[in-house]
This record gives sequence, structure tokens and C-alpha cells, in this order.
Amino acid sequence: MYLFLDNTEPAELVFFVSKDGESFHEYRKSAKDGGSLPLALEEILVSEKMALADLRGIAVRVGVGRFTATRIAVVFANTLGYALRIPVSAVHDQDPKSAFKILLAAPVDKYIMAEYSAEPRLGNKN
Repeated sequence: MYLFLDNTEPAELVFFVSKDGESFHEYRKSAKDGGSLPLALEEILVSEKMALADLRGIAVRVGVGRFTATRIAVVFANTLGYALRIPVSAVHDQDPKSAFKILLAAPVDKYIMAEYSAEPRLGNKN
């Protein structure tokens, strides 16, 4: 199973799941429900009748969206990539087929860096 995470929407997490890199299912999880990436992944695995060991790669959309959400998604993907020894890729396009194509060509043991749409807004800037 391959996973593409797009958490650029402020109110929800969007996952695209593919077993072959061609066709996919879309899952949406409200960020108001906690927005926990591990819990959302667990729900997807149960729904797909798969185990974590069945995960073959993970892609993350970067370059748009919220600063912290991007950082968390990248750390989440890199952690899974390291622990499961699966490829991880960063994509700029929101098209799942493009993301899966990039992911299928990604090597194992190469990790991604977060790319942001703007500078972070930290503290008071009066």
C-alpha cells in the first residue's frame, strides 16, 4: 500500500491510498477531531484491511499550507520511512497519480525536507 498525505487544508487531513500506484481511495479526516496523523493512519489501515507492514511508501505534499502542519507531516513520513525502510517523497502537486508516480521512483533511505509557502509567524512581531 502506498500513501499520499496532503495536509494543506486548515480544517482536514487528506490521504490518498493506493495498492498499485495507479488507482486510489481518498480519505478525509477533520482536523477538529484531533487531526492525529498516527490515529488517522490506523483508521485507514483498518478500513483497507492492511497492517503497517503493508505500507510500501509515503508521499507528502510540501510547499503550500501551514508551517507546523508541513513540519509534522514531513517528520511523520520520514519516521515511517526510517522505521519501515520504505521510500519517502515530497511532492508539490496535489494530483495523487503524480504523487504516486514520484513515490514509485523514490529510493529507500533518502529522506525529505519540509518546504514552506511562507516564513513562520512566531511570537509577537510588533
